[in-house]
Amino acid sequence: MTTEPVIDADFVEWHGGCPHALVWAVDLDRDDVTALTARARARLTPLLLRRYARQPHLTLAYAGLAPTPGATPTDGVYGDAEFAADLAALVSAAVAPFDLVIGAFGSFAGAPYLTADGAGVASLHEALEARPGPYTPHVTIGLYATRAPLAPIISSFADWTETLVVHVPTVSLLRYETHDVAGPLEPVGRFDLATRAWTPA
Repeated sequence: MTTEPVIDADFVEWHGGCPHALVWAVDLDRDDVTALTARARARLTPLLLRRYARQPHLTLAYAGLAPTPGATPTDGVYGDAEFAADLAALVSAAVAPFDLVIGAFGSFAGAPYLTADGAGVASLHEALEARPGPYTPHVTIGLYATRAPLAPIISSFADWTETLVVHVPTVSLLRYETHDVAGPLEPVGRFDLATRAWTPA
């Protein structure tokens, strides 16, 4: 099995002119997580897309494309009705604040990652995910930019023992620019797991 290089392009046929896509995630844009992922990325620098700018996060579910007048997307659009349904699902799930353990190295064909394990992750994913399928909670390290055998990459992390425990009090709706496969994330708002209240960014 080999890595699959990212196609660094603007997939207009997907977004059809919608400038933003949205995801539900645990926002992990904090110094300790950023430093941890940077140390892992440093081991893989020759293999990764250099301009990866996406902040650390744990994706819970892809939401959809932001509504845009005149756009003709081939993917689902995430409007007010979908947002209201997701908020209701979060309230019903009644997941309390929890601790997330970030640590072990793993890799998909297209991206290396650190595993992320927490008591509330599965319930949040199930509440929000409209497209059921295999789900591996993870924090992406970067995107592969070249093809290489995967087994040696995984073996090179045999000595990786770093772990980090992060308390998770909120989940976030984040957006990113659809033309950029490696661009930064921007908070739209946060759902408080303790109070079950939504606060726009």
